[in-house]
Amino acid sequence: MKKNNVTCFERSFDYYVDQGAYFIKEGNYPRALKHLFCALRKKPSGVPALIHLAIAYQKMELFDASNSALYKILASHPDNEGAFALLGQNHSLMGDHLRELFYLKNFSEMTEDQALMDLFENAPNFLPRYEQVYPMTKEMRDAMNNRGIKLIQTGHVSKAIECFNEVLESFPDDAFAKNNLCVAYAVQGKNAQVIDLAKQVVLKDGKNVFGWCNLAMALYTVGNVQQSDDAIHRALLVDTDDEDEIRRLVKVLCFTQKYRSAVTYAQKILKNNPYDVDYLTFAAVASFNCGDFEKAKDYFLQLNTIFPDTQLLRYHLGVVERALTDESAPQIMPFDLSLPPEEETRITIEIENMDFAKVWDCEEYERYISWAFTCENLALTNFILDKLFESDAKKTQKILKNLLAQEYGWQFKSIVLWKYLQWYPKRKIYANKEGYFIPLDMPTKKLPKNDEMPFWKAFAVLSCLFVQEEDWLDKLQYSANLVDEKNELLSQSDFTLDEKAALIVRISKFVDFDDAQICAMFRVTYNRLAKITELVSDI
Repeated sequence: MKKNNVTCFERSFDYYVDQGAYFIKEGNYPRALKHLFCALRKKPSGVPALIHLAIAYQKMELFDASNSALYKILASHPDNEGAFALLGQNHSLMGDHLRELFYLKNFSEMTEDQALMDLFENAPNFLPRYEQVYPMTKEMRDAMNNRGIKLIQTGHVSKAIECFNEVLESFPDDAFAKNNLCVAYAVQGKNAQVIDLAKQVVLKDGKNVFGWCNLAMALYTVGNVQQSDDAIHRALLVDTDDEDEIRRLVKVLCFTQKYRSAVTYAQKILKNNPYDVDYLTFAAVASFNCGDFEKAKDYFLQLNTIFPDTQLLRYHLGVVERALTDESAPQIMPFDLSLPPEEETRITIEIENMDFAKVWDCEEYERYISWAFTCENLALTNFILDKLFESDAKKTQKILKNLLAQEYGWQFKSIVLWKYLQWYPKRKIYANKEGYFIPLDMPTKKLPKNDEMPFWKAFAVLSCLFVQEEDWLDKLQYSANLVDEKNELLSQSDFTLDEKAALIVRISKFVDFDDAQICAMFRVTYNRLAKITELVSDI
């Protein structure tokens, strides 16, 4: 009887990576590639699979293919030490020692190898010589552009600007880098730079919608409405079916109060994406703001089918209904659909006075709590979770797991994780990072005896930020043990749990974390942090 072929997707990503690594070790490179390709079909940007793919190609002396896999890693993980080390090896094997040194220099900085860094410090002419011989490749340009976008998304705007400027040094006419550099400058409020760059883009390419949108936004922000309208008009003249360009047009039309045009272009998005919440919201609010209340009501009702009976939608549907019946004069509705301060105050008072024993069977209470979570009201969230736990610990555990699996901000998620660590077993915890459910690495080593709670507090905050880093947990645990050694000295003072957790993080010396950020994260004053650090300064 003939056996049916087993599909290559029945195994896990980790299984295929392990098999690829095994066959590389055995010298069976074609079979290794087969397994690694299966892994990449399951997770196209999986770093372990790409690293082993690069190694396999290197062993087969297919250096260009190996480099392509490594550039793909650097596009998403620009500080990956393994990728830089393998790129250096590839160029060494190709006899290109200048490029080998370039990647060795980057590797030395990432690993903080002082001897190597000193070597390059004493060779000031190395980089100019390298850049003269080897201008940036197109693959590296794409990796740098992607890195810049990710840096903007994660709030590291200054570093993003450095990335795009580095691209423009080698590719001075790169419209993609210029347009995204405009976005970064706009975040910083540098509208003069945005206008200058956007004009360069549209003078070079009059059909660049992204460039016209950037120019229109900046001109409108500085009060030059007439020229902003001209830029919008030029953008609308471009006949485009590109969805990204249409999305940008919708945003700039809403920002510049061209509400009727915004509705028209939002409908183009919704034609192919009828459940796109962002553009249903744009269409609903823009319809209201241009006086088409019936259409606004239809869009809000569509949103209500996706998020049934939420407090935000209930309130704004009420605003539309009152406008339809002339009960109140219509006003401009904000696109973030936030509640007015008086309504927020009313709901906050309701939450503080509600009977949490009845919360599980009361739809109105559920709406209030959902609103507090959605707007990430940290103080209210802390209060609600404590009360829910007192009311029903088992149901609260399910709520915490659900909240951890959603894309909330790190501050909100750190509160949720901290509550979970306090109340339930410290295992099987998942966090959502860029759309993936990732199990948090729980410590396997012996925890500090006296400072276990401050350690878990620090863990709860940092895990939401460093879930994909390799050594963050080791750094945190090492510093916690150092602090634990000073327990007798610290216990004689009145330092709080948050202050001890801040101290643990400060000693861990995470890159890009300064004292101001640590104080803000743990709500600790700088003077208190300085005082507690002084007590343990000899460690």
